Amino acid sequence: MDKKGNYPIALKYENAFSFSEEVARVNNGDKWKYVNSKGNEVINCDFDCVFDFHEGLAQVMKNFKYGFIDKSGNLVIGLEYDSTDGFYEDVANVKIDEKCGYINKKDEFVIDPIFDEALNFSEGRAFVKIKDKWGCIDKSGKFVLKPQFDDVNNFCNGAAMVILDDKYIYIDKDGKRIWEEQ
Repeated sequence: MDKKGNYPIALKYENAFSFSEEVARVNNGDKWKYVNSKGNEVINCDFDCVFDFHEGLAQVMKNFKYGFIDKSGNLVIGLEYDSTDGFYEDVANVKIDEKCGYINKKDEFVIDPIFDEALNFSEGRAFVKIKDKWGCIDKSGKFVLKPQFDDVNNFCNGAAMVILDDKYIYIDKDGKRIWEEQ
């Protein structure tokens, strides 16, 4: 709906999602497409599920394997990953053979899949889990904060909320405590 209460895109889809990079994903049953702001179908998809575009690529899933398409609908990274969250800061976290790592847009591992879980990069840092503890790495894959946290949230405006010993703590990118629950 636009600001005047009109529907510039016909109400003909079962589901319609928010716009991301000038397109929105829509579906009727298992048929997925991307539409532009005028409602024109710009990408038809033959995938079980599609996701928002980030940094020019969108993750797609078929038969429980994930890959990426470009804005023309071309599969540019094959359906080989067990999961992914999309591209952020030029890399995507991916899971393959039960381990997580980071790939670039050429489908090359820039950080090997050695982690049990991994979050997206945010502000040059990414939280990764080894066994039952979360730590934080930089873009080279080196730990800047050793695995020690019970739970984490990504950095935003220079701070991240973590849980350590059942306490909520806000830390900066160097691990310095900014605030902690008393």
